[in-house]
Amino acid sequence: MNILKTENLTIGYGAKAVQRGLNLEAQARDLICLTGTNGSGKSTLLRTLAGLQPALDGKVMIANKDIASLNVHQRSTLFSLVLTDDIDIERLTVRELVAMGRFPYTNWAGSLSKKDDEIIDKALKDVHLSHKADSMINHISDGEKQRAVIAKALTQDTPLVLLDEPTAHLDLPNRIEIMLLLRRLSVSTGKSFILSTHELDLALQMADKIWLMTPSGVEIGMPEDLMLTGSFQSAFGSESFSFDAIDGHCHIHQIKGPMEIAIVVSEGAEAHEAWLRRALIRVGIQVNNTSEKKIHCTPQGYQLEENGKVHTTIEELLKNIFEH
Repeated sequence: MNILKTENLTIGYGAKAVQRGLNLEAQARDLICLTGTNGSGKSTLLRTLAGLQPALDGKVMIANKDIASLNVHQRSTLFSLVLTDDIDIERLTVRELVAMGRFPYTNWAGSLSKKDDEIIDKALKDVHLSHKADSMINHISDGEKQRAVIAKALTQDTPLVLLDEPTAHLDLPNRIEIMLLLRRLSVSTGKSFILSTHELDLALQMADKIWLMTPSGVEIGMPEDLMLTGSFQSAFGSESFSFDAIDGHCHIHQIKGPMEIAIVVSEGAEAHEAWLRRALIRVGIQVNNTSEKKIHCTPQGYQLEENGKVHTTIEELLKNIFEH
């Protein structure tokens, strides 16, 4: 079943079109990452899908309903929206914030029913915030705040959840946790999640589909297929870096100096060799197994063959290399 479908959608501002003829689809349980180059229309597309700005042409259909023909209340039962705005609210608990997601279903006084309370409790549990329910919003961490607004979107109980850069202001552990949370929720709730993101590594590992936006159009596909076709390299790559064709990680093209060194690896030192190789390349030393200059890499340390000295850290080794 299509949760979302666009028909020949043209997006832009005023008379200026940013993307034309978009035919996009999102199914139940999809986690879709919307990414692309600057100026390709990521924010414009997300805002258009959310009805925050009108389409220049075409339609946005959610649950087979054209959102242009719906009022605010009707839209609020079809999709929820999570923005990147910093939450700085005093005298509001986590539970009170999450409860605001029930506004499409409460009476004129905003009273919560037993069913509403159960949905709020489940959303808090789903995002692992039950223990913080009575905490004030301005007394919890940024990662917890982001989980709280996702819980608010869950209590709105819509088939589609749109998120604008949900990891933008978080540190690495929290970015990973939020992406893992969205991955799990897409499976456990059956909802469709569409998020804009610059986290290419995480998108490649987590997304069911990627909408890759470029100035010349939108490429749609599984992350693995887009890697194999070279779409990511075409969109983002340059002479300075490239995406590894095997694991998808971004590799910096480091400056190569004249020095060459061979690495002789002992059993059990594979991880040490990998990080040593990385450090050598970063400082401009070329790794060449035919070089007469050799480093013996063992789990206990690094030995320069020319002087026999053993170093316990890569930092000590590099210092010795450049001093001689």
